[in-house]
This record gives sequence, structure tokens and C-alpha cells, in this order.
Amino acid sequence: MRKITTDKIFTALALLAFLTARTYAGQEQERAYIEWKPIEGALSYTVEIADLYDDIILEKTTEATKLEVSLPYGKYKYRVGMLTKFNKVSGWSEWHTLMIVPALEPKIVSATPAALHPWSGNRVTIKGKNLYRTTEVVVKNADSELPVKNVRFIDPETLAATVDASGAGAGARYDLVLKNPGDLLDLETILPGHFTILEKPEGFPIKYYAGMDLGYYTSDLGMNDPYSGSLGMRFFYEFRSMGNSHPALSFLNRAPGLYPGLLLSVSGFLNPRSGFGNSSMIEAGFYLGYEFSFPLKGELRWHVSPVLGFKEYFRWHTYTLNFLVSGDDYFGTRPVLFTGANVNFDLPMKFYIGIGLEYNAVFDNIPAHLLGVFIRCGYRL
Repeated sequence: MRKITTDKIFTALALLAFLTARTYAGQEQERAYIEWKPIEGALSYTVEIADLYDDIILEKTTEATKLEVSLPYGKYKYRVGMLTKFNKVSGWSEWHTLMIVPALEPKIVSATPAALHPWSGNRVTIKGKNLYRTTEVVVKNADSELPVKNVRFIDPETLAATVDASGAGAGARYDLVLKNPGDLLDLETILPGHFTILEKPEGFPIKYYAGMDLGYYTSDLGMNDPYSGSLGMRFFYEFRSMGNSHPALSFLNRAPGLYPGLLLSVSGFLNPRSGFGNSSMIEAGFYLGYEFSFPLKGELRWHVSPVLGFKEYFRWHTYTLNFLVSGDDYFGTRPVLFTGANVNFDLPMKFYIGIGLEYNAVFDNIPAHLLGVFIRCGYRL
């Protein structure tokens, strides 16, 4: 029988994230999940769990790539086999260790920021101990409970979550509550009155990102362009937090945010071919970005933003027809459709740096195609 290796075919992960605990035949039990990556061509899978004496205590077939088991506390091992259309096991994974242990009471070390804005996008980082993937985060007081979204398990000492305080009154205080799974014990800890709601600012809550790009555009791709690529700078202004996508569109438990931006750039073309004069260009336009945000360390984050936009370029030349005739009266405008992606890294004091990649399609009698690369820096207002 052929053996399925973990590295080559799939990896079975025992998730030590326990949902409930109960009494069964006088012994405490936990429900745990075993999960593995799908195998191409597999119609279903069979899972075997053995005890310390190598006796098979559970064997179950499933079409899913996830299995919930309920076992007494202790150490076990398991393997996953792939079933063919003839309902035969074509190979097994290696044996993996499965530990069933009771969840511990969570501990809170810190939760930042403690001041919440009266809108839906408050990102909170919780530091503590005994944190699990299924640790529940609750923000409440005697009168109401605030919605907590996109809870992410970073490590056993860090959780990240988004708190919706749009319905809270200014000055109200809320407790932070962490709950670990388990019915046998009350695995809960409370940080009383930790969060305070700030005064609601006038107007719609918008975050502004202002910045500058230093970048380079290639020459026209696929054509004999008499001008080399352009070097210049671009100023942009982005309006963040104007809208959040539905959580169903989330990636890694982070709902991406849609935001618009405006740009103005100035650049000059380099080293024109002999017989051609210098060329300069101004661009102005707008774009839409789609932000994905990921934790880096503490409150620092990095952001990936695909963008799609439209701009108009205004380009003028000085030309040389011969040694006696020259001038600078050539002036042209062209519409440009562009797309690309930006990667930004948060810095202290609300600054950020990053890189950007961009493709430009210039609409002309013969369409032109340019690639751009940029170094970005800016400030989050």
C-alpha cells in the first residue's frame, strides 16, 4: 500500500482550540477538531485515532476535511487516509500527536487602545495569557454590549479584534471580558471599565492618508519609444474608512475596506534619443483602493491595497528638427487607465512607508503600455 507523506500530499493539524467540556462515564471530555488540506481526487477520508497502547479507539469516514472528536483528557495519535471511488484506502498519512487538555482561565495583561471612537472600525490588540483560537471577546456594560468582529488569534498571548462602538454614547465605559471554552469551569476574566468612548467628532468619521511617491515609469513597452523612462514624484490623498466590505468577503478574518484616492504627479523623461528634445509630464487622476490589513507587531500593521484608477496626462516637449529649427510648442494630453498594488508598513507617530507597483494603459492612436515602481511615504491623519 502506498504511503501518503505529510509534506508532499497534505498536513493534518490538531487544533488545540476546545469548544466545550462535559462529563462522560465519569471522565472529563473535550471536543477538538482535526483538520487537513484537501487531496486532489479524494472522494472521502477516513480518520483513525489510537490511544497510548496503539489500540484504535475511533475510526470515522467523512467527505469533509475536518472532523470533530470528543475524547477524555489525555494523549492520542491519529492518521488520515484517502478513500478512492471503490471505498478503499489508497494510503495513510503519518501518525500525528493529539493532546486533549482542559482549557485554562484567560488572563488579561493589556488591551490597547483603551479609548474607542464612536464608529465601527476600532482595532483593539489584547495581550494576555492562556488565549485560544476560540477565546471569545466581549465588550459590555450594564446597559449594552458592543459588537466585536474579526477576532483573530495571533499567538497564545495576543488577540486582535475590531469593536463597533457606533451605537455607544460619549463617555460611556465598558468592561473587557475574555471567555475560554469549557462547561466544567467558569473560564472567564473581566477587566472592569477598561474602554471609554470618545466624543463623536463633527461630520462623518474619515481617516485621511496623505503621502508622496518617488517612482520610475518604464519606456513604452513593445514600441520604439524615442524617450527613456520617466522619473518623478507623485502626491496622493486617500480617504480611508468610508466603507467596509461585508465580513463574508474577509480574508484571514479581516474585512477589507474600500477607499478612494486622488493623485497629482510631476515627472520628466530621461535621455531622449538624438534628434528629440526633452519631455515633461503632469498627471492628475483618481483611483479606488481595496485594503487588506495584517498585524505586524503590537499595534503595528502592514497593508496590501490593490488599486484601479483613471488619470489624464499632460505632456509637453521641446523638439529639434535640425540645427536651425527647434521649439517647445508640442503639447499633448492622453487618458490613462492604471492598476496595481501598494504595500504599506506602519511606523510610529502615524507615519508609514511602502512600495507600489503599477501598470498603465495609455489610450492613443497606438495604445502605449508602461510599468511603474514607486517608493512610498506618508502620514495617517
